[in-house]
Amino acid sequence: MDSLIEEIKKCSTILLVDDLAENLFSLSKILQAQGYLTESTNCGEKALKMLLKKEYSLILLDVQMPGLNGYEVAEALKGAKKTKHIPLIFLTAMCKEKRLAQYTESGPVDYIVKPFEVDLLLMRINNFLRFNHMHKKLVELSVGIIVE
Repeated sequence: MDSLIEEIKKCSTILLVDDLAENLFSLSKILQAQGYLTESTNCGEKALKMLLKKEYSLILLDVQMPGLNGYEVAEALKGAKKTKHIPLIFLTAMCKEKRLAQYTESGPVDYIVKPFEVDLLLMRINNFLRFNHMHKKLVELSVGIIVE
């Protein structure tokens, strides 16, 4: 097992956002069985409030939700200094979403089509958690260089 990922899991929380309780339950069980820390909500508005109060390492975000949909949540995240760097994986039932391409080109964003393969989801989560961890380390190093 990747020791870096095991270390990252201990200090990272993944935010799960989906309007269907059964999807949140399944995702939580899958990820927690792998040692990930998760928190979840069933609406975009609540997700944004949670993101203002706590730092998350990754967001798994359903595209189609009532109220704020996944795209609207992503736009709000991209526009906020505190959240624009957080990796985001869209979960979508539609694999031919043209809007997905616009987000995957604009930062640490990916998507997975439902129903998804668990191994593929875990691989992408690990990749994004490594990315986020390295991003934080680079920021810390650059701040240290500027201070010196």
